[in-house]
Amino acid sequence: MASVLISNLIFVLQQPGLMPRMEEERQQLLQLFTAILPAMMPALGQLICADQGEEEEIRTLVRTLSENSTWLSDLDAAAYEVDDIIDEFRYATLRAGKSILARLICRDARIKDYFEIILWVDVGNEFNIDRIAKSVIDQVIGKDCCLSEGDPDLLQRRIYQELSGKRCLLVLDDVQIEGNFEELQILISWLNQSAAGSSLIVTSNDARRVEKIYAFSSGVHFIRDLTSDHLLHLFCNRAFIDNKEFYLKVCPIIENILTKCEGWILLVNLMAGLMRFKKQLAEWQEVINQLKNYPKEYYPELCFNHLSSEIKECFAFCSVFPKGHYMDKEVLVKLWMANGLISSNGPTSVEEKGNRIFNELAMRHFFEDVKLVPRSSSRDKHGYRSRVICKMHPLIHDLAIHVSRNVQTVSSRYNQNPEIRVLFILGDSPVDIPVLLKNYPNVRTLISLDVLFERTVNCSVVPESNSLRALHLHSAKFDRDLFEVKYTKHLRYLDLSGSRIKRLPESTSSLYFLQTLNLSKCLLLCRLPEDMRYMRSLRHLYVDECPKLKKMPVHLGQLSCLKTLTTYIVGESAGNNIDELKCLNLSGLLEIYNLRKVKDVTIAKEANLLSKKNLERLTLCWGRQQLVIPKENNDWEVLEALLPHNGLKVLKIQLYGGHEFANWLAYPVGLQNLVELHLIGCSQSSTIPAVWKLQSLRVLCLKYMINLTCFSSFTSFPDIDEKDSSELFPSLKRLVLVGLKRLKTWREGEAMQRTILSFPVLDEMEITNCPKLKTMPSVPMLKYLTISIENHGLLRSAIDLITQSKSLVDVNMAKATGSDNEAWSALGAEVEGCNSHKLRVMRLDSTNSLFMDRAILHLQLGFWRSLVSLEYLDIFNCSSIVAWPLEEFRKLNKLKRLSVRKCPNLTGSLPSELQEGEKLLPIPRIL
Repeated sequence: MASVLISNLIFVLQQPGLMPRMEEERQQLLQLFTAILPAMMPALGQLICADQGEEEEIRTLVRTLSENSTWLSDLDAAAYEVDDIIDEFRYATLRAGKSILARLICRDARIKDYFEIILWVDVGNEFNIDRIAKSVIDQVIGKDCCLSEGDPDLLQRRIYQELSGKRCLLVLDDVQIEGNFEELQILISWLNQSAAGSSLIVTSNDARRVEKIYAFSSGVHFIRDLTSDHLLHLFCNRAFIDNKEFYLKVCPIIENILTKCEGWILLVNLMAGLMRFKKQLAEWQEVINQLKNYPKEYYPELCFNHLSSEIKECFAFCSVFPKGHYMDKEVLVKLWMANGLISSNGPTSVEEKGNRIFNELAMRHFFEDVKLVPRSSSRDKHGYRSRVICKMHPLIHDLAIHVSRNVQTVSSRYNQNPEIRVLFILGDSPVDIPVLLKNYPNVRTLISLDVLFERTVNCSVVPESNSLRALHLHSAKFDRDLFEVKYTKHLRYLDLSGSRIKRLPESTSSLYFLQTLNLSKCLLLCRLPEDMRYMRSLRHLYVDECPKLKKMPVHLGQLSCLKTLTTYIVGESAGNNIDELKCLNLSGLLEIYNLRKVKDVTIAKEANLLSKKNLERLTLCWGRQQLVIPKENNDWEVLEALLPHNGLKVLKIQLYGGHEFANWLAYPVGLQNLVELHLIGCSQSSTIPAVWKLQSLRVLCLKYMINLTCFSSFTSFPDIDEKDSSELFPSLKRLVLVGLKRLKTWREGEAMQRTILSFPVLDEMEITNCPKLKTMPSVPMLKYLTISIENHGLLRSAIDLITQSKSLVDVNMAKATGSDNEAWSALGAEVEGCNSHKLRVMRLDSTNSLFMDRAILHLQLGFWRSLVSLEYLDIFNCSSIVAWPLEEFRKLNKLKRLSVRKCPNLTGSLPSELQEGEKLLPIPRIL
């Protein structure tokens, strides 16, 4: 794990400005560790962290895990030479602890490369093997597995299926259990079913607990107490971010505070967060006087007492969520709003004030692990991230429960309690809203998250008199029609996202106080209430990913408070044209569909997108579904009129019928902050925008642009020549090309150019259904390749890339079915001697060319022999495989898992070349 820690130090050291007045030392450390790291081999095994004080010195950890490594002496000398600087980074910047250290390990790039799956489970004081199993399955498949925690046999079969043959890293965080560890042995048996090299990390605050897991202690790493210097660095980094000079005045008080915290990092963080907001010496002295009356266990409550009454209420509300639950910042703020916890006086909007409250709680360390994640696909690691999530430390969660009032978590049994105001529903039992409101008549907030994919909900009838302010029923399956919402006149927040609802009752329009209505991903939703223009308090309307929704209610422009409108479908009649967006100050996501119905360009200009400075993601679509684009259209003029502001992060253009893109997009000098660009179904366009020098662009997706012949044309740009090619696409990480039927070249005049187009930092590339493309670009950092082979030229380029790449780890290849041997003949001996050192996973679908002809077997074998690191091989639908491909597989010495499916001509007989005693594969076991 030493290399893991060093790589994280390198990452930190690469950030200029993080070591004020120590720039020279930063450069020295960066050079030193960068030189040492390549000689290090990551020690990947079972690491169990037990909190017995402070973390061991990095060199001690190095000796423990890599005792005989040749780089140890260099690292040891370096550690002594720059010991003070390392300490500042380890504790003031990385803030290492049990969970933090485990997170750093999981986030290391080489750990991610080595393990196919990284799994994290917050255990706490309840070791529930079924809950852990379900969490593991959910993380592996990337969604809810729809299995009940009450069916252990089914969970165990599914977990064996999902983990079989995969190298995984499982982290069990904060294990607090005592006594019987038989269930944990079951969990360890899961790892035995996975691929060799799978590892387990357990963090605990008591070594006695982990000793029961293993009979030996060599895998335990003890974290020692932080020294006074380390604590001082940590405290000052949090408390004096905005006022470093104030430190000199309060130095004695800081020493007093740290003494009282007794090395407890959580308390140090909390106290530093508290003192950060104390600007006068007298305020510091007042806190010291208060500490005299509190034992250290009550310091979190002391920090809570210094919050404003408004922030106290918002913090206490968070107790409704279970321990370890990641809270969505956007949802949390809207729930605070619905419950009237945020005052809305003054020019500051209530959402902005809620964001400030959230940020202050995070700065005061009441929230931890605050991070940005993608809003949609968890696999889109390079896309724009705008969703903020966080959770609370278990002790802070206990504090929230202690200070909260009238908050309860229930499962299937509903006990009567008229005092309860906030209710969180656990388990997978059906939810009966009428019964809940009868047993809890004063409940204001009812939250039922997506425990399973769908939860049956009965809400057909509700009492006419109720206090419901917020109703969160994600992924609900209603067994009857939705209740008459007119009886929930106090409702401020209604989330039915992912449910099977087809339509809202017309009485929804009478919810005059409703602020948030979330209907995202309601796949059956076909219409909205017609009179929504009367919902004057509505601030956020989410209707994205509702494919059956065909039109919008009229006059939505009258909703002057509206700040979020994720989807707008243009109509032809007055009241539902695009000019309804004119006066709406929208933010976040906006998808505009049916732009082909905009007949008057002046109306498009009235949408006034340029003024909507808070928009982050914009979709402009000329149809709701695939349609025939008329040759004569005004698409160019409409697009030109829909100029967005220059802070836009994500832009999608769909079913656009112009031959060229509007000027603001064709020459996107005003889109320097753009992170993602998607051009889909722009069938008349023969060029793409000049995005090759956009510094922020990380994702470029081109689909079904059937007239595109050249990926990039620089002839119209005299400032770009061959010498500048290395500076093109400086940040692009993901490239998707799908259905580009006429695409031939990567750059204009490619055949006469000595240099080819290069993507210097590209990580993922997909090329599918591009039949005329015969070459591959230069992709020195590519890790993930998905490609369908349409001709022998592309096959040759793909083989050349796979066999010579130093970075590829995962390849999906399809449709290499041609009978032409030209690709192999052209390669000749070029493949021989090449090794793809990092390629671990390969999936082959209909790739007959790789098993085609015994006459050129010697050429094909060069390809197979280059796959020296291959561990997972999946072969599907290859009719050219007749006999077992013994020669092809003979050198796959690291193969751990092989799947051969739907190869109709493969016989059951053994190959004649099989020598006596020789195995079909040179490995002891195939999973």
